[in-house]
Amino acid sequence: MTPGRALEALLCTLVEPACAVCHGLNHQPLASAVCAGCWQRVVLFGPLQQHAADTPPLLDALISAGPHRGTLRRLVRCLKYDRRRSVARPLARLMVEAGHSLLVSTDVAVPVPSHWWRRFRRGFNQAEDLARSLDRPWARLLRRPGARTPQVQMRGNARRTNVQGAFALDVRACQHWHRSRGRPAPAHDRLLDGMRVLLVDDVATTGATLGVCAEVLRAAGAISVSALTAARAELGRRPAPPQPRHQDSAVRR
Repeated sequence: MTPGRALEALLCTLVEPACAVCHGLNHQPLASAVCAGCWQRVVLFGPLQQHAADTPPLLDALISAGPHRGTLRRLVRCLKYDRRRSVARPLARLMVEAGHSLLVSTDVAVPVPSHWWRRFRRGFNQAEDLARSLDRPWARLLRRPGARTPQVQMRGNARRTNVQGAFALDVRACQHWHRSRGRPAPAHDRLLDGMRVLLVDDVATTGATLGVCAEVLRAAGAISVSALTAARAELGRRPAPPQPRHQDSAVRR
């Protein structure tokens, strides 16, 4: 038995660590706050369901790993509200599986920003944790200058109205991005000239937030803007039954 497995066995005996999702015994607490059984119960979109039929304007594509319900919904809440940040990396692996076609053609992954006060209160931005875990270049190229009413209780037009003008390009971050790659930054109004950008967030609901972010990025010269999220709200649609994950999936905890 490896030292890690021995320590986990000791923890299970002395502490009985609970899974953050189902609250049952988590036999591998060092690997994840979520038990292996919960990860196996995650339901993912099949290949024909990954691309949203109602891709927001200004986005070339929107891909989500699975529907925002059941175990996947609880996992997102576990990351976002329970502050179980260890969940970000395995969630990102699900996103990589679903969005491989987007990732291979991306110059930079850009997390949807949160207002600084909300980030301060939560201690992190879950979209950044996901973007950091995609194993692709990522940068905070957008900022959220003003606080808005949280979108979680809003629907449709209210969401779209709430996010209008809520995001802006982070000029300093864009300039730093170019300098870190050994090239001069373009003019201020074309800081992303010719770049292929991938927006990253935890959940796509109406797509209002992603659409407004895409508008800012395209105005700065991005030639393509797509989005990749962990989950997507179904909003009353009746999609084909999603496919359960296979036991031999490469993704674990």
